[in-house]
Amino acid sequence: MRAAAKTALVIGGTGPTGPLVVDGLAERGFEVTIAHTGRHETELIGSDVRHIHTDPFDGEATNEALGSEEFDLAVVMYGRLRVLAALLACDRPAAAVGGIYNVADSAALSIAQIAEIIADELGHRWELVSMPYDLAAPSRPMVGSWSTTHRVLDIGPTVRDLGYADVLEPTQAWRAAARWLAENPPGPGGAIEQRLGDPFDYDAEDRLVAAWSQARRNLDTAVSEIAWRFEPNYGSAYTGNRPNPGVS
Repeated sequence: MRAAAKTALVIGGTGPTGPLVVDGLAERGFEVTIAHTGRHETELIGSDVRHIHTDPFDGEATNEALGSEEFDLAVVMYGRLRVLAALLACDRPAAAVGGIYNVADSAALSIAQIAEIIADELGHRWELVSMPYDLAAPSRPMVGSWSTTHRVLDIGPTVRDLGYADVLEPTQAWRAAARWLAENPPGPGGAIEQRLGDPFDYDAEDRLVAAWSQARRNLDTAVSEIAWRFEPNYGSAYTGNRPNPGVS
């Protein structure tokens, strides 16, 4: 840590990882200020951390809230990142100045893989039902976005310049999180459950799966009646351990 770095601004900071970042900065000797909407407060952040309430998605509102204040370090975790700030790094400033560094797991797991890991850790077996996202309303709290596109971030510069590494390998981290939550379940109807936005309406989910299964059967029947002039294949670039369907 460089001695001149005294103040840090965290945009966001009250989500699942935010308090860990805030605590890490405090341990490094920073006086931490967090700027967020104020809708989601958390007891995991100490009373010595200053709060500025604003809309991180509105650049003008954020500028007005911060005024003429300056900070040695900005950690932007939320909002319109391109508008708010460029990211720096506190432990290796010589390498990091002027750079933007993504932080992500070393392995990008799909939601289906995460579900399988959790089930395996807890000794459970369930059927994963895949359907188009516009029909799969119960998946929204897990996906957390209007799109099912997985965000895969390049952490190469972060590893190379800053020495970043997973504290715990992603698969093991999900296992540890699942085990901890099973042993320390949040109270029904509490703040965590409310933030998930999941109604836990299992009867509606069962009816949705039944409707989808029936639609699939109807679709399979309709598709089987389509006669192709020749079976479509994958072209000359096909690779795989199964025969190309259009090549006899």
